[in-house]
Amino acid sequence: MLFGRKSIFMINKKNLFRIGTTFAVIFLLVVTSVAYGKVTSKTLGVTLSYPKEGDIVNGTITIEWTVIPGDSDIYLYYGLYGGSEWISINEDALHNTDGYRGEHEWDTTTAEYGDGLYEILISTIGGGTNHDSSGGFIINNYAEAPNTPAAPKGPTNVKLEKNYTYTASTTDPDGDQVFYRFRWGESDTISFESEWLGPYDSGVEIETTHSWGLLFFNKTILFKVKAKDTDDMESDWSDPLPITVAKNRQLSLSNFFMIFLESCKNMFPVMNFLRMTIAR
Repeated sequence: MLFGRKSIFMINKKNLFRIGTTFAVIFLLVVTSVAYGKVTSKTLGVTLSYPKEGDIVNGTITIEWTVIPGDSDIYLYYGLYGGSEWISINEDALHNTDGYRGEHEWDTTTAEYGDGLYEILISTIGGGTNHDSSGGFIINNYAEAPNTPAAPKGPTNVKLEKNYTYTASTTDPDGDQVFYRFRWGESDTISFESEWLGPYDSGVEIETTHSWGLLFFNKTILFKVKAKDTDDMESDWSDPLPITVAKNRQLSLSNFFMIFLESCKNMFPVMNFLRMTIAR
């Protein structure tokens, strides 16, 4: 009897161990599945890659997206940025055109509210419902760019390291204020341009000053200007004003050398160190 009880006790102990081990394995599988599900749910979804916030578009654009899983049904909507009304871009479901990526052309001139600040919403059905938004972007089909300015006006024969004043002006067909950018010179690999200056009222003549360094010595510069309005619509570059840069006779040899170092300081740091050492 004792032997039988002991055997039963031993068998039950082994069974308990096996049962415990089985439950531990099941628990690990459940935890792993939940964790994998959380990671997977983060990778599933939709991303609208174009247009994005801050873009300025016109005419027919190509809306681009990435969607996982790739067989999801895709619907596009547009509306005024910050509004609550959404208008369908596509009546029938769209699908990815290349694996997980897709695109769809949309004629922005059909936007119900004309030019303005818009937002696109993309929604997918399949493997869960997901959404993404473009953020605010500008549709600008009807605003016009400023007229291309005439060539800048000012001296055409200049000396090194002397300031000269130039003027420019243009008008904007929409009456918008205007910014100006000047191109002081260019080579095969680089252009030297100012920042955007302004804004100024349309039609107002503006002034700017500039001096040329040794880099432009004994060269003819094609000095140009362009304009953009407050809608970021840009004109073409103006016709050039040819400017010849000559040596200033009052420059001594040491000053001439310092101008050379000054011209090279941004391209060669060692030149700037040498310039500062000599100037002490």
